[in-house]
Amino acid sequence: MKKKNDKPEKIKYNNSAKIALIICIIIIVINIIIALLGAFIPTFQLQYWENVDLYYYSIKYALGQLFQIRICNYIVTPFFLLIITIMGVAILYDAFSQSKKLTKNKKYSLVNKIRIILFILITIFGVNTIDYMLIEYNNPKIDTIYFEEQSNKVYYVEDLEKYFYYLENKVIELSHKQNRDENGKIKYNNIEDIAVTDLKKISSDYKILKGYYPTKYYKFNDYDFSIDPSMYGVTNTDSIGINYEQETPQLLNTITHELCHTRGIVRENEAVLCSVIAGIESNNELSKYAAYLEAYSRFSDAYSLIDVDKSRESEERIFELCHNNNYQEICNLYRKDTRIYVKGSKSIELQLFKIGTYDSNYLKELFNKLDKYNIKVYVDDKKISKEEVFNTNNTDKYLKIKIKNSKEIYSEIKDYLDNNKEKFIYIKEIYDGMYEGVDMSKEKAIKYYTSPIPNSNFITSFNQKDMQEIFDYSRATRLIMEYLNHKNININ
Repeated sequence: MKKKNDKPEKIKYNNSAKIALIICIIIIVINIIIALLGAFIPTFQLQYWENVDLYYYSIKYALGQLFQIRICNYIVTPFFLLIITIMGVAILYDAFSQSKKLTKNKKYSLVNKIRIILFILITIFGVNTIDYMLIEYNNPKIDTIYFEEQSNKVYYVEDLEKYFYYLENKVIELSHKQNRDENGKIKYNNIEDIAVTDLKKISSDYKILKGYYPTKYYKFNDYDFSIDPSMYGVTNTDSIGINYEQETPQLLNTITHELCHTRGIVRENEAVLCSVIAGIESNNELSKYAAYLEAYSRFSDAYSLIDVDKSRESEERIFELCHNNNYQEICNLYRKDTRIYVKGSKSIELQLFKIGTYDSNYLKELFNKLDKYNIKVYVDDKKISKEEVFNTNNTDKYLKIKIKNSKEIYSEIKDYLDNNKEKFIYIKEIYDGMYEGVDMSKEKAIKYYTSPIPNSNFITSFNQKDMQEIFDYSRATRLIMEYLNHKNININ
């Protein structure tokens, strides 16, 4: 029988578990301190990003080149994996090896639960936080560092328009300077080296771009694009995955974009800006062309929300390079991959040129071909009947067709779409979320693109809706406009 004055059995904690627990707490505390300093002291934020991150990423990717383990689609350096494993084994073994005491001693049970939670936290912090929350949300905005005056400036629709037309002219000018084969495709050699050279050239002005770059690249030959058809590149610890089934300028932009990520530029809109700056300031004509084409497509998306007619007229001038010169990168500028059905897509959108550019018999044939798929016809975004399309008043108006979509329907018509790509400005499978961040009213679009991008930090990063709007891809348009203004580009 237990006596009233008996002391409870003293529980001895394993020393290795104690050490692992202390390491967990130290790393978590360091992460939180860095996050808080970055949130309230911009000077610290900048110095940390341009110095600590620079070496962290150089070491990370250099080690990744030598030692890596691929787990599913994730690559982990053995050193980090070993540390996490040792800490995990020490903490979890100590916790569960004394399971009998867990039920007898409430204090021990509580401590064990806390230790297991802390280990889970250190795993999250080690794998995710350093590379995501502290950088995605807490790094200084790239424009506030390199062109602060322009980052705080309020622009006007006229500014957006003049840069849009400037980019259009640069695309047309540089398109004629490319080295092409007989099929209109741009020829290139060592395109990965071109991207690295472009980034190193500007690293004296953009310090974060100094350091080591991965040299391993692999093709997306086993990636299911039906899950995310917008995926063209991915950055891993030791390598960069690239969808090489792109036109040359887009391919160069993708590689440069992913290399920007390896320097700690995690936000997607800033990686777009990074690749544009690298291309525009390059000595290589292909790089310049790729950058201006990327910038033009961003401005085209933005301006179409403000003045759809002017946007379409500009796009049609660009597409004359496809019709008249068979420049393949222009022919495929807005067209999506029609080889595969996008999961969840319930409709297909076919954007055509001005109605007057088509023979009426072709349009009748097109309607007959698609009629059984619940066809809807729009002229300048106004829904009309098929018969009204042939009204002579519609000659200078743009035609859009929407049809029902499913996996079965797509398999029936994809060959027809493939064989008639040149007849369309674009072919899009519409799926949930594809217009997220850019589908807005004219009034909101004007404010969105002309106003400064809001600041964010560790504290505000918990509002995911606001963060998504701040860091959306579409913000690249505003960043590029700031950069062009900063460079005092001479625009007539």
